Amino acid sequence: MKPKLYPLLCLLALFAALPPTWAQSAKTGSVSGRVFNPVTEEYVRNAQVRVVQTGEAAISETGGFYYLSGLPAGEVTLELRYIGYPVITTKATITSGATTTVDFELLAPATGGASQEEIVQLEKFVVSSEREGQAKAIMDQRASLNLTHVVSSDAFGSDPEGNIGEFLRNIPGVFLDTDQGEVTSVSFGGLSAEYVNVTVDGISLAAADANATSRASSFASISLSSMDSMEISRTISADVDASAPAGTINMRSKSAFDRRGTHIKAQATMSMSSAGTTLNKTFGPDDNGGVLKIRPGYIFEFSHAVKNRYGIIINVSESNIYSEADRVVLNINYTPNASDARPYVPTSISLMQSPRVNRRFATTIRGDWRVTPRLMVGLGLIYNYTRLWNLQRTATFNTGYTRGTPGSVLGSDPLFRFETTGTSSVGVNPVTVSKMAQGITITPRFEYRFSDLILDGLVSRSESLSWYESMERTGGVYTLNTPTAANVRYQVERSYKADATDFRITQISGPDISTGASFTKPSLFPEDDRDSTSIFLTGQLNATLMTRWLLPIQWKAGLKIRQEKRTYDRHYYMNRVTWTGDTTWANFKSPYEFDMGGHGVSIEPLGGGTLFMPNVQAIGDYYRAHPEEFTSFAPNSSQYRTDYYYSSVEYHRDFSERVDAGYLMATGMLFDKRLNLRAGLRYEKTSTDVLDPDPRSTAELADMGFSWTASSGIASTTEGIDYQFFSRPWKHRKNDYWNFFPSASIKYDLTANLALKLGMSTTIKRPTYTDLTGIVMVNDQSHNISMPNIYLKPENGRNYGVSLSYYFKGVGDLSVGVYQNDLRNRIGTVVQAGDEFAPGDIGGMGVLYPDYTFTTSHNRPGTTRVRSLEIGWTQNLGFIAPMLKRLVIRANYTRAYANYISTRVIPHSVNGGFSFTYGKFSVYSNCNWTDDYPISDTGISYRRHRTQIDVGGSYRFNHTYSLNFTARNLFDAKYVHMRQFPEFPGTGPLLYQSLQTGAIYSFSIKGEW
Repeated sequence: MKPKLYPLLCLLALFAALPPTWAQSAKTGSVSGRVFNPVTEEYVRNAQVRVVQTGEAAISETGGFYYLSGLPAGEVTLELRYIGYPVITTKATITSGATTTVDFELLAPATGGASQEEIVQLEKFVVSSEREGQAKAIMDQRASLNLTHVVSSDAFGSDPEGNIGEFLRNIPGVFLDTDQGEVTSVSFGGLSAEYVNVTVDGISLAAADANATSRASSFASISLSSMDSMEISRTISADVDASAPAGTINMRSKSAFDRRGTHIKAQATMSMSSAGTTLNKTFGPDDNGGVLKIRPGYIFEFSHAVKNRYGIIINVSESNIYSEADRVVLNINYTPNASDARPYVPTSISLMQSPRVNRRFATTIRGDWRVTPRLMVGLGLIYNYTRLWNLQRTATFNTGYTRGTPGSVLGSDPLFRFETTGTSSVGVNPVTVSKMAQGITITPRFEYRFSDLILDGLVSRSESLSWYESMERTGGVYTLNTPTAANVRYQVERSYKADATDFRITQISGPDISTGASFTKPSLFPEDDRDSTSIFLTGQLNATLMTRWLLPIQWKAGLKIRQEKRTYDRHYYMNRVTWTGDTTWANFKSPYEFDMGGHGVSIEPLGGGTLFMPNVQAIGDYYRAHPEEFTSFAPNSSQYRTDYYYSSVEYHRDFSERVDAGYLMATGMLFDKRLNLRAGLRYEKTSTDVLDPDPRSTAELADMGFSWTASSGIASTTEGIDYQFFSRPWKHRKNDYWNFFPSASIKYDLTANLALKLGMSTTIKRPTYTDLTGIVMVNDQSHNISMPNIYLKPENGRNYGVSLSYYFKGVGDLSVGVYQNDLRNRIGTVVQAGDEFAPGDIGGMGVLYPDYTFTTSHNRPGTTRVRSLEIGWTQNLGFIAPMLKRLVIRANYTRAYANYISTRVIPHSVNGGFSFTYGKFSVYSNCNWTDDYPISDTGISYRRHRTQIDVGGSYRFNHTYSLNFTARNLFDAKYVHMRQFPEFPGTGPLLYQSLQTGAIYSFSIKGEW
């Protein structure tokens, strides 16, 4: 039997059980209804409705809907449980072949130590949203059989930015990937972001990035304000995509069915950075007139629901923030020899001032329509647009040092005080980054329920485009390719402290670095021209069936198809020009003074004044006014040939992937429903298609009279490149593989409030696009072949976990979890002789070229193992005293370990915080501490421990209006990278890099109607 037939068997096995189930339903009845929380005016999900006589239980779904079937005719007692609220019991009469409707309303929340009669009725406008959100999250977490951490979107206070990455900072075990201090993606389990599957309502969103070719998901396309909760799962079940060796992050969107009637929320926000707290326009990122530093944002939400029939929710948000990132990098030579025995000598000091304006716009629309009591249809639409305007102004002080010329750096302790000789130089380079991205995702879905059978499905199209436009959007040129002042001699000194960044740089001789006339005029790129597209097409059908032959078993089966298409291009190489006019940089000094913020750096040019930094916008104006002074390279020049090759061949990527999946999963309940067992099997077939050139060999180039570069094997003229790469059709290089993924989990309720979970799942991480795409180059002179490897197999993961959770009678829990991730077939670069490959490896190329050396990606033997311990505690302190009933505290600790040096494993991390409501006031604080951890595979470089503190609060004027404030990174904690060399004991850590990003303050007015 062919593997591709296995998915069909999943549904066949399911429907084989249908007739006995239908026959049974005719002799019994059912009960359904909704669960409503009058305190929050919301219908609640994951409330437990239980039949006391039979133990049969149901969990309320989105919109508070629940359904219990197969109940004997007659009177039964229904029991409702929801954490933090009193248990509710009621009677219901079951009629054979009919459905009885019973709706529930939660009673007012009980506070610690209070009896039922002493319950305090809190006024709605002082109810803590964090408390209610935490209650929802805990119920979600209790209901899941996976090892899952669920967090409500309002768990950590107000976030006017809607930044999901910053929100996830407060979750145990989560690692943040940052760019200039801004969260770009997240990972956990000691594995990078490419090992995490990120979805919205179970669907992967396209997120193109013209500057990256990884599979890592970006959060730029989603606003936190449109999400209800986050589900972070360390083990997964068979109904989830298997591409998650580290785990999954599923964002659950809000539904209009969660509310009654019509609701409107509106919020107007003003945000500013500690680097710019003025009401005036000042420089940065603009070189000329400047931009406003206090910038507006907003959130608008409209929801409308008509009874149980239909509902729509619209969420529109925009954040617009100015910030600055200042980076100091100290590069050193640490290989002493006979010429110079000093262990460390600086080779350069790089300073970057990076002001940026980041705008995010997101719209989420979700409509749900209950056509009949059995059929519900829905439509989801997500649109996003982001724009980053970032001026990266870099000044690099090169010392001219090599071990062969040790006299170029003078000083007995050159890490803190030294002089250079005339071989040193200074380079300045402003780069205009103007990056745009937009995406749209549309997802129609349906659900049909017939007694114990549920059918649901969806189709989804998600398309994303990312592109760069520097001059057109900002008026400034893209990059000047580092104008350099040569033979500049200078003195450097700083405080005698390992992490000190107060470099005092004083020019001693050479051309004056305060004037542009001292700097060279290299070729420049007026316009950035990079783009990327990403399109995901998804179709999914699921069937769920409850059977009760010997014991209650829920069967679930499904089929899924996902088609993915990605392209990347970098055409800006063809925009290179030289400035042939007589004008120098002297008239193009930026009025925006080069300033490294709180690092304490000072630069004193020879003639006084300030360091020259080019004005990219003035140069852009001059370029448009005098195009005759800017000349492209001649078509047959070496530079033009290189740029032509990069633009048309090297940096073009065209990749397609299709995944066909099917699964079957069973969940059984034993011991009065206290023991839940789940086992599942998933099948996925992956088919990849890479469109790449089919290049001519050097022998064919010689036959046609074309020359080539011996070291690369690439033709040395544009005509030769056209013949080599475009004279025959590009080739579709295809590969496919299939995998089975068993998974299992156990949840046992030791007591009503103590639950034990164990889980195991198998996963894969598919190769990145850079490993699969690229040019196959055969160099017959050097007998070397460099090539991508379309035949790479995925990395195989196996996840294990066990957790023990205790749920407090009030809102809160204490949990301990232990997790292990094993990864085999890790992908890495290999240099290997052709005859060392197995016959089937790399498409049999090793057999064809046995005496050639190959440089390619390859699956490596061995197992990578990462283990972690996570302890979490969240509790409302009302059980101590009534005055503390509105105080919630939380604390998390994570201990991680890997059997190799990992740049994602933080040995120890702690985060915690509190929220407190008193009358109309509320305040909160979140604190995150991370230990030292390596940032290089050698372990020499590491990021030093860091503590970030965020605070916020609000004042509610009345039922409608409130005033809110937040401060992120309140004390401006820096990102500091250090180096430690074991071969030089006693020298201590050395500064490598220091990044200062400042604090972000936001103030907002919020209204609810």
